[in-house]
This record gives sequence, structure tokens and C-alpha cells, in this order.
Amino acid sequence: WYYELDEKQIIMKIIFFFSSRRRHTRFLPVSWARRCVQETGFIARILVLVFVHYTDIDYNVISEGASYVLQGQSPFKRHTYRYSPLFAYMMIPNHFIHEDFGKILFILIDMLNGVFFRRILDKIYTDQELSKKKKDGLETLWLVNPIVIACSTRGSSDTLIVLLCLIVIDLSLIHISE
Repeated sequence: WYYELDEKQIIMKIIFFFSSRRRHTRFLPVSWARRCVQETGFIARILVLVFVHYTDIDYNVISEGASYVLQGQSPFKRHTYRYSPLFAYMMIPNHFIHEDFGKILFILIDMLNGVFFRRILDKIYTDQELSKKKKDGLETLWLVNPIVIACSTRGSSDTLIVLLCLIVIDLSLIHISE
């Protein structure tokens, strides 16, 4: 069914999926306000992806590196490729599913960054030290920050690096939550 839909129809299906209360609350038991912020952040990223076209070529270079990988060659055959080969392998679905697959992947990683950011706040600060409202505010600063949104929607691999850093921080704080 994916191949029969155009880009705008796919975007609307994704937005409908994430805005459905019944489906969303099954995954994360979050408050109504937090869910609204998370959905707003996601929808903002999708809208920016659809309507803003960036002039940088990093995403295109990584995607072309993926085409070299598909041919059994090194992504470094592309003379301006200067990234980890892992990124070229991550962009292989760009050639089979959709040219913006990698950007959507980075958007999802960025939303996961917001989840880890909140988990870290919950582990570091108890309710007495930092109120739930302030934690929600800090999470909101991440999820609707235009700079963060621009990084993930232009196809920047920085979101993956941030995710790995947040995972390390989260894992290092295990003893605090116990």
C-alpha cells in the first residue's frame, strides 16, 4: 500500500497514527500535556520535512554513498564522502522505500532523544528537587526547539550521536534510580 500513496497521503497517515489517543497511550503512560507536546514536536518535524527544502548537501552525499554500498563498493568512492560508513548503510532504504527515509529515521531518533532526555531528568531530579511542571518545560524546550527540529529534518546524523550520548548518560544513572 505504501507505493500507491503519494508523499502527502503518507504524511497524513503518520500524523493520524500519532494523534490517535487509543494507540499512543498504549505505548507510553504520559500525561495529556506531555502527549500534546510530543505530538506537536513530531507533527512540526513532519511539516518541516514536507515544506522546507534545505540547500546543504550532506544528506545527498550520504545517500549517494549508500548507492555505492548497494553496488558493493565503498561509500568513499564518492569524493566528498567524509562520514562513517555506518551512515551509508543506514541510508540504503532511501533507494528502495523513499528518498526521505533517512530523514524520517533521524526524526524518529530525535523524538527518542526527547524520551531519553525526560528519563534522565526523572532519574537525576526527584519530585521535591524539580517539579513535574519544570521537567515538562525542559522536555518541551527539546521537542519544539527550532534548532533541534532543523537538525533532524535536514537529515543530519547529529541526532544519532546525541541519542548515543543520552543512552550512555541514562545507563550511567541506573544506580541513582534504584
